[in-house]
Amino acid sequence: MSEFYKVQERNGEFHVIDTRPDDSQTDETSVVSYSTRQEAEGEARRLNENSLG
Repeated sequence: MSEFYKVQERNGEFHVIDTRPDDSQTDETSVVSYSTRQEAEGEARRLNENSLG
């Protein structure tokens, strides 16, 4: 199972990053940001599960 959504810390915020290969994007796109790592990891997990179906 590939995990395309990962958590990355930027400037004290935790961003859910979309790492799916996409020719239209030149870098990793931030989908949403949270103030805590726990919230961001929960959202990344949910998005990864949804992307499988």
